[in-house]
Order: sequence, then structure tokens, then C-alpha cells
Amino acid sequence: MTSLSDPEIIDLQPEDDAEAIVPENALVQTCEVCQSLIDVSDREPLEAVGCPHCGAPLTVHGTLGHLQLIEVSGRGGMGVVYKAYDPSLDRHVAVKLLRKDHSGQTALIAQLENEAAITAAVTDSNVVRVFSTGTDRGRFYIAMELVELGSLDDLIRLQGRIAEVQALQIGIQIAKGLKAALHHGLIHRDVKPGNILFADANTAKIVDFGLAIFMNQEESARGEIWGTPYYVSPEKLDFRPEDCRSDIYSLGASLFHGLAGRPPFEADTASLVALQHLKAQPVSLATYAPWVSGATAFVINRTLHKNPAERYQSYDELIEHLEYALGEVQRATARNQPRARIVLETEEDQQRTTWAVIAMLAVSVLLAGGLFLFRKQIFRHEAPVAQARTQPIPTAPAPSARALATNGFAFASELAQLAAGDPKAGAAFHKAGTHDKLSPENRAWAALLEGAAELNAGHAAPARAAFQQVQSLAGKTGNEKLTTFFIGTAAHLLTDSPLTIGDARDADRTGPGAIALLLFGLKDWQLGRIDDGVALLRQFRSSNPAGVGAWVGELKVLATDRIEEFTAFQMHSDALKAATATAERAQAAAAMRKLGATFAARTEAALAPFAAEFEAYEVMQNQIPADGVYKLINQKTGKCVDVSGGAAGPGLDEDANVHQWDDAGALNQQWQLTKLASGSFQLVAKHSGKALDVENGQTDDGANVRQHTLNDAPAQRWKIASVGEGFFKLIAEGSGKLLTVAGGATENGTNIFQWTDTGGAEQHWRFVPVTASPGG
Repeated sequence: MTSLSDPEIIDLQPEDDAEAIVPENALVQTCEVCQSLIDVSDREPLEAVGCPHCGAPLTVHGTLGHLQLIEVSGRGGMGVVYKAYDPSLDRHVAVKLLRKDHSGQTALIAQLENEAAITAAVTDSNVVRVFSTGTDRGRFYIAMELVELGSLDDLIRLQGRIAEVQALQIGIQIAKGLKAALHHGLIHRDVKPGNILFADANTAKIVDFGLAIFMNQEESARGEIWGTPYYVSPEKLDFRPEDCRSDIYSLGASLFHGLAGRPPFEADTASLVALQHLKAQPVSLATYAPWVSGATAFVINRTLHKNPAERYQSYDELIEHLEYALGEVQRATARNQPRARIVLETEEDQQRTTWAVIAMLAVSVLLAGGLFLFRKQIFRHEAPVAQARTQPIPTAPAPSARALATNGFAFASELAQLAAGDPKAGAAFHKAGTHDKLSPENRAWAALLEGAAELNAGHAAPARAAFQQVQSLAGKTGNEKLTTFFIGTAAHLLTDSPLTIGDARDADRTGPGAIALLLFGLKDWQLGRIDDGVALLRQFRSSNPAGVGAWVGELKVLATDRIEEFTAFQMHSDALKAATATAERAQAAAAMRKLGATFAARTEAALAPFAAEFEAYEVMQNQIPADGVYKLINQKTGKCVDVSGGAAGPGLDEDANVHQWDDAGALNQQWQLTKLASGSFQLVAKHSGKALDVENGQTDDGANVRQHTLNDAPAQRWKIASVGEGFFKLIAEGSGKLLTVAGGATENGTNIFQWTDTGGAEQHWRFVPVTASPGG
């Protein structure tokens, strides 16, 4: 019989040891010091104990079924997780062992068996796989994929917060894993940072479906307040139905915690009433993480709506918005590389730190595991045996995914042109289709892909001609099934009516016929039926053409491009509807107008009710401020230009430093703006009468800005230029450089200096009039 403690087989005879009377089914182990037999029946596997005879330390051995336990990986309310070795498959696994006092709970064991069966059916790369289950001496266990680079919870605890790019990448991957589980009818019900694990530096996985239920069992489980209070959805607290939107809420709360370094809601008590009250309040990521981009904040805030109807309604929509936000952050990072002289943690630095922490965790685990597994060899006193030096056998490089996808396909180079969006791809396919030795089947494919290229380029007439050519060639293929596909697909594409999912219901989503989904989506897009087109393009992107049709997958990039355009419009349109101030509406309007002709009509229709408001706002925003007293508020950080030291004492000194600080309404944050005859301006600190001045008139990037006795030097003269939306650049006349928050950092006390114009928000300032100055 296999057992939890892997006892040695010992023949216990009374004459051997009069006191070694052990129950018949006891688990025994021999003390390596005094050779006494020790009953370890009531001990946990790998538990550290002492020999009752000599006191020598002893570690309880352990196996579960055929699995050899190595070390304890973690403990929870349900039991213990071990790292183990599976000799039958020569791999390490994680084993979750149910606590001994739960062994008699048949309902709980049934639930865990259900968890294992469900999770085993989900084979997504972002879900921790379950390999097997078993029972050993009444103790239920689950063996699963070993994912040992730590959790999101570990990263937050080590770093305080994580980089925006990492948070978005994690969000995308976990959403994909939850989507795969939902495909099997499963909701997780306990999404939290501790259940988001890292398999490697680029892969996050969702684990622990112990609280999961099938969707059709949700009503019977309603009212059970399980899960972690910080991340649990409001509907669970209100005993209302749960669905995938509840998991979306919990994922958003987890990402909020990672970005802000704190959960969206914190309370001294986890009482139901307190939690219900807290989660009825709106939450804004920008309040606790103002450095996060607007697109990311929008997505996270939407996941955290109290009303599920106002959250994302599907994982596809959430993933699209997360991918759009990720693209925006990556593009902004590429445009604005950090240039500050002082050492500050940038988004890029933080991103490297995040993966470095994961890598260090991995190295630590590997070293510890190596020491354990090879401890006898490492600590032996014998001299090591010399090993023969062998030359590694060179291996041929594996073919690329693209080479595999296009292997045997007649138009690989033309396909690459189409996938890249080349407007000349249609002409390339047309030319390829005229080759004398081309089979009738390949001629038909060339004509169909020519039509796809012309549709993609927006050329309706050439596309129509190509599809007519498909019809004329279809009957010559000698393949009845293929002929039917070509004729039916071309017939749909030659109609003047938009197409729907129903028109593509017979499309083969695992073979070359999946291309019909792409063609129908491109046609609807060209006809201006964007919503129908995107629905079809999403279907195409979810298809899985393989075998001889694997080349079709190369064209998914065309679907992705349009889906991202649609996602951007949708996000900015939602932001316009949610805006409560003119400035917010104007920002959303500007973003919508940048999306181009495809969405022009829809954009103008959405903006029409605000036309007069926008016109007045634009006039007001682009006016250079008149002479008066102002606070200067930075666009990126929301903080004021402040003379350090306050309105008295050091704050009155010559050359007192200027930095940023929260708006305190103090005199040392108020500046008298005066227009000079030259057209430039002076800014004089209200409390000291000293001017905003570039130190020693320097022209270098990073030269400090201070207050200095008023004079007419170029170092104290500033030009003001509008950047729109109520913000301005302040340009030092002596150097041509801009007033800038060092590194764009958000902390109080960050220096303000001059820097070359980068277009960054840390160089843009709003003039807020001061209507009454305290103390005169």
C-alpha cells in the first residue's frame, strides 16, 4: 500500500524491542542517530520532528501515490501545497493535499474533484493545468502543473507596485485564461493577486478553481461570501447572480492593486455591511496612480463599476481594450524616452525590475532545488570523477512559424504583402494567377485573395471583378466541395447587402474556409457596417485554421488592425458619454477625430450635441492668460510650482529652490504674471517678490529653476505657447528650453528645471487664476 510517509518496511518482533509496540497499520520511520523506531502516523509529510528517544532532528518522509514529495511550497486554509517529483513522467509537479481534518467531508472532496475535472479540461496556456487526482490513506490530493516563479501578490509585496506595461500584459493573459475556462461553462469566483502565478518572465497563469462553479450551478451557491474581500464583486456581497463579469471585476481590482500599490477599497473590518458600503462608491485609478495613462485608467475603472451592466460584457471586449491600452503605453514610451539628469525610476526601469524580481525568484528556487536534489553529491568528501569532454552535436534551426504556416502554399510572398497591408498586394495576386503552369484550384485561390487584397485597400470595383473571376474558375477545380465553397463565398461577396454571422455559419473554422469570415468582415467594413464587420472579424481572429489551411492564419493581423481601430473608437466614445466636464469631453472628442475617415460620420454625430460648448471652450483654452496672479498646475502630475521652504523663513531666501508640491493655497505657490513690452512674460513669487529664474542663465538641459531678485535678464523672461486643452508651454527666453518637472515624477518635492521640448505632459502647465490672495 502506498502511504503519505513512505515508511521503511520493518519486521517488528517483540523480542527485538520490548517497547516497540506499534499499531498494526502505523507508519514508522527509523531515527538515523539512535536507530529507534518512531511512529509518524499523525505527522504531516515533510514535517520536522524530534526523535522521542535521543532528540535528534528528523524530517518525515513522504509520498502521495507514486509522487515523491520534495518540499512544502505553501499552506492555505484547505491544506498544504508540495513540490513533488513524478518518476513515471520524469517531471516535477505541484501537489495540493487536503487537510486531515477535512478528509471526512465528502461534499468538500466532491467539490475538489469537480475542480480538478473542470480545470483538466481547460488546456489554455494561461491556466495552470491539472494532471491527476488521487486518495492516499483517506487524504485527497490533486497533482498539477508546477508554476514556481511566484505570484502577483509576491511581486506587489516585494516592489510596492508594478509597471503599467506588465500590469496590462498580465491582465490580457489572465483574461484569456478566464475566457478559456468560461468556454467550459466555468467562472472562477476567487480571482486575486495570489491566484495569478508566473510560469516564466512572459507568462502569467490563473490557478485555484477551488471556489469555481459551473454557470448553471450559480443559483445554488449564491449567498456564500467566499473569496478575498478586497477583490470580491459587489453582487456577491448583495447575494445577486454572479457571472463572468464578477470575475472581470476581481481581475480589475487585482490590476488596480498592482498599479496603485493598494487595493481599490481598504477597510479596517471585513464585515458585510462595511464592504457593501465601500463597494457602492465609485473608484478612480487616477486618484491613487496619477502616473498611469488615461487609456489604462479607463479600462480598470470600467471593470470596477458596481453595476455589472456597466462593466465589460465579455472577455473579448476586455482583451481588446487592454491590448489597445498596452499599445498606447508602448507607443508613448517609444516617443518619450526618459531624459532627466537626476536618477528617477522610469516605467522602463520598473518594467525591468519586475521581471528581474521574477528572474531572481526563479534562480533562488532552482539553486535551492539543486542543492536539495544533489546534496549527497555536493557534500561528499570523495574527489570528483573526471568526466569525458564531449562535443555538442549541432542541430538544424527549427523552421519559423511563418515558414510552417506557408509551407506548400503557392503564393507565400504575395500573402506576406497582403498581411502587411500593402495596397499593391491585389496586383501581385492578379499577376501570380496568370502563370501558365498554375492549377485551376490555385488560380481560384489567387483570384479570391486578389479580391481580399482589394477589399482591404478599399478598392470596391477591382474586388468585385476578382470575385467574378472566382465564380468563373470555381467549376474547374475538380473538387466538388471546393467548388461549392468558391461559388457560395463569391456569391455573398458580390451582393450589395451587408453580411452577418449567419451568412458565415457554415465556414470551416479549422481549415482554409475560415478566410470567408475575413472576407465578409472586410466587405461590411467597406460598406460602413462597422459593427457587423467587427463581429465577423472577431470570429475570424478566433478561428484556428490548421494543416493545409494554416496559411490563412497569417491574415489574422488584418482583422486585428480593424478591431483595434474599432476598440479605440469605442473607448473614446464611452469616455465622451461618461465625461462630466467640458475638458474631459474635449479630450475624448480630439481622440475620436484622430481616428480618420472610417469613423468620421459616427464621430461628428456623437459630437454634434456639444458643438457650441466645444467652440467656446477652444477659444477660451487657446487664449494666453492676461496679467494677474496664478497657480501653475502641471498637466501630468497635477501639482503646483512651489518655492521650497514655504511662504516664510527659507522660502524668502535668494535663490531658494523651486519644486512641485500639492496645491496648499499658499502664497509661495502663487505667481504674478506680467507681460513685458518684448512680448515675453515675467513670473514673480507673490510671497517674496522674487522672479522665476533659470540658475545663472544656463542653457543646458537640467539647469535648475529658482527664485531670484527681479531683473531684466533673459533667464527671467518666459515665452508662453498654447498646446491646447487649456495647457501652455513656458519657454525660457535665454535658452529656448521648457519649464519641466524632473523626469515627470509625481512625488512632492521633485525639482523643476529646464529641458528640451519633448512634447511630454510634464512640460505643460495650466494657469489657474487666484481670486483672493491670503494675507494680501
